[in-house]
Amino acid sequence: MSTPPNLPQGLIDAAAPYLHPEHTRWWRRDVTRSYGGGWPVSGFYWLIDQQNRSLHVIEQDGRFTALAGPQALGLASELLRSQPGLPWERLGLAAFARTLVAWLRDPRVQITDAEFYRQPEFILESWLAGPAHGLDALRQLQREPELQIHADGRWTLQFTALNHVGGAEAWEASGQLSPFSVTQLQPKPLLAPGTFYFPDEL
Repeated sequence: MSTPPNLPQGLIDAAAPYLHPEHTRWWRRDVTRSYGGGWPVSGFYWLIDQQNRSLHVIEQDGRFTALAGPQALGLASELLRSQPGLPWERLGLAAFARTLVAWLRDPRVQITDAEFYRQPEFILESWLAGPAHGLDALRQLQREPELQIHADGRWTLQFTALNHVGGAEAWEASGQLSPFSVTQLQPKPLLAPGTFYFPDEL
């Protein structure tokens, strides 16, 4: 990975508490277009440091803020509220789940819903790290994201995903419906890192 020169100082300052201090070796990608239009930001930036720690930073009116630390859930909630309707109605459950993990953990994630398994077998085989865990093991992770709306105004979303280190996790997100918020996003390990392989081209 290479780092583009001339990182804005505001971007460096926002990311510095969460990444390796040697910012000249950070890798950065502008992922604004990846999330479509309509967000109240002028930029989404994805950074990775030398220790493979991942971070999203947003730019609003020339100010940079990391989607990390104690402000992360509140900031993600604010962004999701900025567009009309509930986010899963706009995006679909799988895309909403992926957005949460991408923003708040790492965009190198694959939700293991039915759409993922409809891909040609040779593409699914690119996720295999070796003979110990084949396509049957990969297919056992299939799960559709499950949304529950509770009588007290809370929502919960459960889903399974492959991560960038070749492991698998069961995730649960939860929050309030009105005003919409995300108050928790927690993974539970299912399979150890290295069980599968995350294709670099993704």
